[in-house]
Amino acid sequence: MRNVPFGVTVLGIYYVAKGLVTLSLGGLMLLGIVGYQPPLFELGGMTGVFMLVFGLLQVLVGWGLYNFRLWAWFLALVSNAVSIPLALISSDILTATINAVIAVYLFLQRGSYLVVTPPSNMPVLKTPVAGHFIRIRGFQDYKYVRRKKRG
Repeated sequence: MRNVPFGVTVLGIYYVAKGLVTLSLGGLMLLGIVGYQPPLFELGGMTGVFMLVFGLLQVLVGWGLYNFRLWAWFLALVSNAVSIPLALISSDILTATINAVIAVYLFLQRGSYLVVTPPSNMPVLKTPVAGHFIRIRGFQDYKYVRRKKRG
């Protein structure tokens, strides 16, 4: 099991919490308990449906970030990068700053999410042997380790 960096854990919890709040508000809107309708979505319960979908997506992204899924890293990075100019257009400096910090942090953590394949000059084994490759000294050097026989 990989060691999960503290920042990735915090982002995973942040996205799951944000998604659960969005799911709750979407469900309340769908049931008609909360009557707030933004001017853009004056379609009755459609806002609740959108919020349910986006809340579920945020929960999945939080789970994916914590479990080092590349699709979650990509979605979180792109959504935060797109949110920066949108927040600046609406003069929301705090949201733009938070999105920028998250986007930069996710970009710096890309090595945890990108799959590293063994180099092409790695020897190919003709017979199936129980074992695995391990990384030594960074991303470029690999060593094949055979599994010890039990006995």
